[in-house]
Amino acid sequence: MTESLEALGRALFSAVLSDCLDAAGYRSQAMQARIRPLDERLAEIRAVSAADVQRVAASYLPPGKRSVVHVLPGAENDGNGAAAGGAR
Repeated sequence: MTESLEALGRALFSAVLSDCLDAAGYRSQAMQARIRPLDERLAEIRAVSAADVQRVAASYLPPGKRSVVHVLPGAENDGNGAAAGGAR
């Protein structure tokens, strides 16, 4: 579970950082006259705690409404997207 939360945290950080650096996002903000300094935006990202990530993940990814894909090294593909040996 910790590894998946770390991966979720990295994905969240990457998405927000991408937004911070997105030129179209800056143009949109400039038109609305609300550009904030990058250090201010990064401080907000750094303020996100593990508990915040867990709370949001639990809200958006409840066990009955998520799909989990396990990618295993060395698994042969049958050409139809399924690994040799069938689903697990």
